Amino acid sequence: MAAKATHAVEGSASYRSPPFYFPSAGKLVWDLRFDELPEKDQRFLPTEIACLSGNHVGHDSRIDDHCFISSHVVISGHVTVGAYSFIGVNATLRNSITIGEASLIGAGALIMKDTRPHSVYVPDRTKVFPKSSDEIDL
Repeated sequence: MAAKATHAVEGSASYRSPPFYFPSAGKLVWDLRFDELPEKDQRFLPTEIACLSGNHVGHDSRIDDHCFISSHVVISGHVTVGAYSFIGVNATLRNSITIGEASLIGAGALIMKDTRPHSVYVPDRTKVFPKSSDEIDL
């Protein structure tokens, strides 16, 4: 019998929790009960997060409480996403950075360094390259 996920909405029979990696078990866990986890693994479960489809969360990364992660976001290894942060569609967060609490990362942003709390980060607009496509050797 599969355990009921702690994030399930009442009456949602088809709900399946996202996978979580637990270092002490050395494996991904899909369906879980918070109270059945070893105490040392309970710290890896954020509360009240929304993580949409097609995302990649790298090894040893942490997403704090009350975050919203849009679709197709890449979170590399050793990244910490602060509480109440929003990560837009197709954003990429590079290795070993910290996203400050309540930060807003815009769609398509590439974040290479730590961000300040309560800040907004948006990508630059696309610019025309000085050479035409016929002048570039592929």
